[in-house]
Amino acid sequence: MGRREELPCYSFFQDANEILWLCTSDGVWQGSEKAWTRITRTAPSPGSWPLGVYQTRDGELWVKQFDGDRSSL
Repeated sequence: MGRREELPCYSFFQDANEILWLCTSDGVWQGSEKAWTRITRTAPSPGSWPLGVYQTRDGELWVKQFDGDRSSL
Protein backbone atom coordinates (compact mmCIF):
# COMPACT_ATOMS: atom_id res chain seq x y z
CA MET A 1 0.00 0.00 0.00
CA GLY A 2 2.42 2.63 -1.22
CA ARG A 3 0.04 5.55 -0.86
CA ARG A 4 -2.47 5.88 1.92
CA GLU A 5 -5.82 4.51 0.87
CA GLU A 6 -8.88 3.84 2.90
CA LEU A 7 -9.76 0.20 2.32
CA PRO A 8 -12.20 -1.70 4.49
CA CYS A 9 -10.29 -4.31 6.49
CA TYR A 10 -12.43 -7.39 7.12
CA SER A 11 -9.89 -9.21 9.28
CA PHE A 12 -6.22 -9.40 10.17
CA PHE A 13 -3.82 -12.06 11.42
CA GLN A 14 -0.27 -11.94 12.82
CA ASP A 15 1.77 -15.07 12.08
CA ALA A 16 4.58 -16.64 14.14
CA ASN A 17 7.15 -14.39 12.39
CA GLU A 18 5.16 -11.29 13.43
CA ILE A 19 4.11 -10.59 9.84
CA LEU A 20 0.65 -9.03 9.55
CA TRP A 21 -1.87 -10.34 7.03
CA LEU A 22 -4.84 -8.13 6.14
CA CYS A 23 -8.02 -9.04 4.26
CA THR A 24 -9.34 -5.93 2.55
CA SER A 25 -11.81 -5.11 -0.19
CA ASP A 26 -8.77 -4.95 -2.51
CA GLY A 27 -7.29 -8.37 -1.65
CA VAL A 28 -4.91 -9.95 0.85
CA TRP A 29 -1.93 -7.89 2.02
CA GLN A 30 1.20 -8.95 3.90
CA GLY A 31 3.53 -6.61 5.71
CA SER A 32 4.55 -4.51 8.63
CA GLU A 33 4.57 -0.89 9.68
CA LYS A 34 7.17 -0.04 7.01
CA ALA A 35 6.21 -2.03 3.90
CA TRP A 36 3.16 -3.80 2.47
CA THR A 37 2.82 -6.27 -0.41
CA ARG A 38 -0.45 -7.31 -2.03
CA ILE A 39 -0.49 -11.13 -2.14
CA THR A 40 -3.80 -11.57 -3.94
CA ARG A 41 -6.07 -9.19 -5.78
CA THR A 42 -9.82 -9.27 -5.24
CA ALA A 43 -11.81 -10.52 -8.21
CA PRO A 44 -13.46 -7.70 -10.14
CA SER A 45 -16.91 -9.23 -9.68
CA PRO A 46 -19.02 -7.51 -7.03
CA GLY A 47 -19.66 -9.45 -3.84
CA SER A 48 -16.32 -11.27 -3.76
CA TRP A 49 -13.68 -10.61 -1.10
CA PRO A 50 -11.32 -12.35 1.37
CA LEU A 51 -12.78 -12.82 4.86
CA GLY A 52 -9.87 -14.17 6.88
CA VAL A 53 -6.36 -15.63 6.96
CA TYR A 54 -5.70 -18.72 9.07
CA GLN A 55 -2.51 -20.67 9.80
CA THR A 56 -2.39 -24.45 10.20
CA ARG A 57 -0.20 -26.21 12.77
CA ASP A 58 2.39 -26.96 10.08
CA GLY A 59 2.63 -23.28 9.08
CA GLU A 60 0.47 -23.22 5.93
CA LEU A 61 -1.74 -20.17 5.44
CA TRP A 62 -5.33 -20.49 4.23
CA VAL A 63 -7.61 -17.68 3.08
CA LYS A 64 -11.37 -17.85 3.50
CA GLN A 65 -13.06 -16.16 0.53
CA PHE A 66 -16.64 -14.89 0.31
CA ASP A 67 -18.14 -15.13 -3.16
CA GLY A 68 -21.74 -14.10 -3.57
CA ASP A 69 -23.77 -16.45 -1.39
CA ARG A 70 -21.02 -18.90 -0.38
CA SER A 71 -17.61 -19.12 1.24
CA SER A 72 -14.57 -21.16 0.20
CA LEU A 73 -10.92 -21.69 1.17
